[in-house]
Amino acid sequence: MRLLLAILGLCLVTNLSAQQGNNKGERIESMKIAFITKELNLSPAESEVFWPEYNVYQKELKDLRQSKERERINLSEISEDEAAKLIEERLGFEEQKLAMKRSFVQRLDGKLSKKKTAKLLKLEEKFKKEILGKVRKKMEQKEQAKGMRRGQ
Repeated sequence: MRLLLAILGLCLVTNLSAQQGNNKGERIESMKIAFITKELNLSPAESEVFWPEYNVYQKELKDLRQSKERERINLSEISEDEAAKLIEERLGFEEQKLAMKRSFVQRLDGKLSKKKTAKLLKLEEKFKKEILGKVRKKMEQKEQAKGMRRGQ
């Protein structure tokens, strides 16, 4: 119980400091940790084995994404052959992400119940949808505010 409270406290402190620093990535990450912690309802023993594995998995994904971000291409200026190569690279990227996810799930085997692992996979998608919804709502509010200012 103490470990769970410590984790929740850490999430709260991280969330507050991220808000003060105004770093959106850190703030979203803190929200994700709190969301997963709450929804997955991990025991202290499960938390001890889950979070280190999850952090490794997230770091692997981040590293993979960063390697792809460096390769920004103007699609309107590429040839058909270059487009075909780009498609293959993108599919390879998606295969790498899937392989990482499979490896992560395998590392959780025996450490976390299958039900909680399955729930985690759904929670990640649910979190993404919630964040996208919040972003859309904020953008709409900004557009409405712009419209009101123009109308004055």
